[in-house]
This record gives sequence, C-alpha cells and structure tokens, in this order.
Amino acid sequence: MARGPSILPASRALACLAPSALAPSALALVGFALLPVFLGGCAGLGGAPQIRRTVGERSRVGIYVQPGSYEHFIRGELARDAGDLRAAAREYEAARAGPEDDPLIVARLADVYDRLGDEERAQAILREGDGLDADSETIHLARGAIAERHGRADEAEEAYARAAAAAPRSEAGPLALAGLMRARGEPDRADAVLERYLAGASGAGAARARLRLAVEHGDPEAAAEAVRALLEAAPARAEEVRAAVLTALDGDRPELAARLLAAMPELPEDRPLRLRALVSARRLDDAEALLRTWMPEGAPELLVVAEGYLAIGQPARARDLAEVALRGDGGPAAHLLLGRALRAMGRPTEAAVTLAAIAPGSDAWPRAPLALAAALRDAGRPAAAALALDRARARADDPALALALAEAREEAGDPRGALAALDGDTPPLVAARAGVLERQGDGEAAAQLYAGLDPDDPALDARARARAQVERAAAAGDAPRAIERLAAWVDRAPEDLSARVRLVELQRLAGQDDDAARDALRPLVILPGLQRRLAR
Repeated sequence: MARGPSILPASRALACLAPSALAPSALALVGFALLPVFLGGCAGLGGAPQIRRTVGERSRVGIYVQPGSYEHFIRGELARDAGDLRAAAREYEAARAGPEDDPLIVARLADVYDRLGDEERAQAILREGDGLDADSETIHLARGAIAERHGRADEAEEAYARAAAAAPRSEAGPLALAGLMRARGEPDRADAVLERYLAGASGAGAARARLRLAVEHGDPEAAAEAVRALLEAAPARAEEVRAAVLTALDGDRPELAARLLAAMPELPEDRPLRLRALVSARRLDDAEALLRTWMPEGAPELLVVAEGYLAIGQPARARDLAEVALRGDGGPAAHLLLGRALRAMGRPTEAAVTLAAIAPGSDAWPRAPLALAAALRDAGRPAAAALALDRARARADDPALALALAEAREEAGDPRGALAALDGDTPPLVAARAGVLERQGDGEAAAQLYAGLDPDDPALDARARARAQVERAAAAGDAPRAIERLAAWVDRAPEDLSARVRLVELQRLAGQDDDAARDALRPLVILPGLQRRLAR
C-alpha cells in the first residue's frame, strides 16, 4: 500500500522558522510527545544532539528524544484516557527508559501510580522529577492533584500556586487552584485567582478561564462568548465545552447548558446532549424540531429519539419508535421504553405486563423494576409494586430501588416499612427519610435530618437541596432567610405540600401568621400528619 508523504520535514521546518508561534497551551497539550520531533529536527539527525526543549513555559537543554520514547508516551496517554491505568504505567515507565527523562512523563507516571493506590511510589517519582526541574509546572500540578485526592487541601493549594507561578501564561495552575478553592467553599477566592490570571492572559487559556467563571456564575451570555473564543483558538477543546454543559445540567442550570451548546458547531454526536439540555430547559418546541430532523441509525439511536419524544410529552410517537426498535432487536431497552410509553399513555396494566417480561439482570436493570413498580402504582396496586421492588432488591440492592420501595410502602399505608427501606446514611436516603417523617407529622425530626445535609451535595435533588438550605438557616436562628428560601422554593414547586406546610410553620414561629395561606392549604392537604401540623 502506498504511503503518503511524511509530515516530519514540514513540521520541523515550521518549528525551526517560528517556534515562538506555538502557544503555551498548545505546547502543554502536545508536550513531550511532539516537541522532540519538532525541535529535535532543527539540530539534524546525527548522533544525540543537544537541543532546547520546551514544555509549557519551562525550557531546558537536553538530547533529542528517540521516537520509541514518545511512542510509549502516546500509548500511555491512550491507555490512561481509556482507564487502563496499569497499561499506562507500563508505557510511561518504558518512555522513561529512553536516553533522557522528562518532567511531563514523570508527572503522568506519578499520577497513575497514585490512582492505582501506591502514593508512596508516586511521591518518590515526583522527587525524581524535582531533580530534573525543580520548578516544573507539570510536577507541581501532579503533586497538587495527588494531595487533593487524599484530602490534603493546604498542601494541594501550595502546589497549585507554585504551578501558577512557574508558568504565569498557562491556565492550568489557576484553573486547578480555583477549582480547589471553590470545592472548599471559597468562591470569592476562586474568582480572584481566575481574574488575576485573566488580567494578563489571552488566547485559548483565557477563554478556558472565562468559560469556567461564566459557568460558575451562571452567565449564559459570557459563557457563549467564551465558548466561541475557545473553539476559535483551540477547536480540539470541544470536549471541554461538553464537560461544562454537563456541569451546568448537573447544577440544575439547563438554560445555561443550552446556550453553551448553541455556541458550538452542530455535530451529530452532540444531538443527545442538545436534546437533554433543551428538554431540561423546557424548550419543548426546539426539542421537537431537533427530533424531527434526527434520522436515527440502528435500534440504540432509535431508542434515544423515542426517549426524546417521551420526554416532550408525545408518548404515542415514543411507543411507535420503541416497537420498531423491538423488531430491530432493541432487546430489553426497547421493552423498557415501550412499557414507559404505554404508562405515559394512561395504560398502566399493559405497561406492567410489558415491563414484567424483562428478565432480571438484563441491561435494563434496575430501571425495569422501577418502571414496573410505577405502572403498578398507577394501576392502584401499591402493595404489588412494593412486592416487585422487594424482590428486585433481593437481586441487587440499588439505592434507587430502596427509594422507590419506600414510596410504594408509604402509599400502601406502611410508613414504618417505608422508613425501614430507607435505612442508610447516604444523602438521598437521609433526605427521603426526612420526607417520610415530615408527611407523618414529625416535622422536628425531619428538620434535623434536612439540616444535617450539605445543600451543595450533587447527589441530592433540587427539593432536598432547597430544604437543606432552609433548615440550616432555621437551625442557625436566621428565620427571615429560612422563610425567604422556602418561599422561593414553594413558588417554584407549589405542588410540594410538605414545603408549603413548613412555610406556614416558620411564618407562625416568626410572628408572621398568614391566615390566607393556611386557609388555602387546608383543602389540599389530605395526609393526616400534615393536617395535624397545619392545625397547630
């Protein structure tokens, strides 16, 4: 087979003519793998020439690195990205076995060994890296990441700060430092770090920092502008934008996620993410327009489109597509979607029959028993739903099964059984336990449980996060803040009767009796526990 012309002569000529044209972020990206090819070619290929090698903003004189070494480095990078850490370690070790060591490989190898559980070995490798370059950005970043992973925040902060000082034009150190500070609950310090960097930054690095700030502040306009600037300067950073979209979605900011995606080129691989953002933002007309132009290939993609139609309130269309997927060997996933579509069409008995046919342990597990239980509850059979979930938990004790079981038992009139199903200390289970207690009339115990939750915990849903904020403020004696927060949540979710009853309680305790609000609630509240609290 004929081989195309080598890119090496052209790339070497480019590097010799204008090495400074390569931006720091680009140098950091290609790092050890490509720079020896670019810079080594300037000195010729005879023997082992001394060259000045630059990674990030650090420059040192060394010998030309042989192709075998950077081949091992690239293989290590691929294995690391694929999650095969042991293979990555082997390749990085092989890359270090070449004629000269490199701080970037040292940093990667140390990080991999730490992630494999051998921090002692990782720290020893980092000390070897200090001997190569006592002020290497990549070594400082690896040291900071390892310290942060082990909960040593002060040590991590020092290492990230040294990385930022070692390479003032690189965004890696400031971004890591700001992320650490935000995780420690210091958003003002995090913003200050990025703003200081931005005062003298430009190009892709500045765009990355601006994107981080915009996402954290929930600013759609600034975020979209940063995305456009980032992709113009570094098109390969699209994956980073997708990560920002996921951060916005996980943070319950779907409109921001949709704006981020709107600033990106429309690519087929981004359709599922665009659909999720549009549906979450309740931009259902836009979501439908996307679905109508989507030509799925194969059963898996067909089910993604069917899921989209179900999400925008068109279950009949979802049912039709699920049936097509079934004929195309869609397997348990197609059965699951068909059952959910039938339930959404108001046909819970047919849905239950379809869902009960899904074999335990399939790739639709535990979603299948969860959907089956929901269909049985819709059919007025909460006890049967609880039984199905109990059997499912015997096979796999998934937290989602415990939450659904508690709901089914409570609906069947068994609050004690509901609380028993929620035995555990994970935040979602604690929040659900608080909800059961609250509905049974024990508002004080519920408030204590909510107050013990972290309102920023991503494992909690929006309701639990709101209640955690409210009860923490109430426990601290800040009644006005608690009332303000809970009133905002009630405006957002007026169907949350427990929250509305709690708002009346807090207003009464603060001397702000709202008789109109209480009178409006009375005909809506049918649970005896909430009725008792409302009547106090």
